Amino acid sequence: MTVENKKNFIINIAFLLVCFGLIYLIVKFALPWLFPFIIALGMAAVLNRPIVWISSKTHVGRGLVAVFFVLLIFSILGVLLFLIGYQLVESAISMTNIVVDFAKRVLPLTVQTLTLYIDELPPDTAEALLTAARALTDALQTGLVSFATSVANSLVSFTTVGLPGFLIGFIITVVSCCYVSRDYIAVITFLSRLVPRRYRQVATQVKGYFITTGLTLLRSYILLMTLTFFELFVFLSLFRIEHALPIAALIAVIDVLPVLGTGTVLIPWALISFIMGNWPLGVKILIAYTVVTIVRNVTEPKLIGGQIGINPIFTLVAMYVGLRLAGVLGMFIMVFVVIMIKNLHDAGQFQFLNGD
Repeated sequence: MTVENKKNFIINIAFLLVCFGLIYLIVKFALPWLFPFIIALGMAAVLNRPIVWISSKTHVGRGLVAVFFVLLIFSILGVLLFLIGYQLVESAISMTNIVVDFAKRVLPLTVQTLTLYIDELPPDTAEALLTAARALTDALQTGLVSFATSVANSLVSFTTVGLPGFLIGFIITVVSCCYVSRDYIAVITFLSRLVPRRYRQVATQVKGYFITTGLTLLRSYILLMTLTFFELFVFLSLFRIEHALPIAALIAVIDVLPVLGTGTVLIPWALISFIMGNWPLGVKILIAYTVVTIVRNVTEPKLIGGQIGINPIFTLVAMYVGLRLAGVLGMFIMVFVVIMIKNLHDAGQFQFLNGD
């Protein structure tokens, strides 16, 4: 390695460290404050071509078309969220009834068994066990009261503080989406002028890689989530499970999240079924879990493996570092950062991984 190559290597490393530092600061501190405007910019980038096409074909102003698209998207999302939320509430009530039924069936049997066992013990030992049981019962009652109080306080806090803040944030997001979608070209031009000339080409490439990679990953995971949803919906419908549609949708969403998966819901569900004596349902749930897991493990590499072009171990490292830095959101962001660096290196912007 020549002296010039060493200098370039050090400069590139320093530049990357500064970029990582800025990304960390943005994700950790600025992202929560800028989130509505980031959503607006992303939606405007996605809607730009449809807005231009519709505006040119109908001769309607870009502003009106942009407002129409934004309101249409948020209206569809609102209806979907309402329907899903309504179904989830019904499912939660149904699951609560199942848990209560489980408690009514199992707890008396447990108490009866313990009573018979205690009667056969020496008086001192029996008294000690009864004292411990009373203490445990008191602790459970106190815990339930504390939990109910905490839930009630959280609901009151959300209603009085969180809900107004959420509504204000939602309105700001919608208005920002309308303005940015209308003036997308002007906004992009302004942002590009903030970047020094020598880095504008890199910034343009990063933007292109970000959009391409983001859309590719989004499409892949939507396909995976849809496949998981239909599999679960078919299984739960065949098993005659009530509220099969929202349960399948919820499990499919959980399956996409990092670390979690279908087993987070299906395995405890099967165990509870076995404990309650419903062995046929427990076996059916395990069969559904096995099939869904096998299908996902077979299809995921084909859908995503060839899209990123990064060794899985580096992807895993990036996800873990992102998790430690900024939580679950940081996992996705750090993977995007690694993808950007890899693509820029392949494009010749960062030539510090060669063996020269």
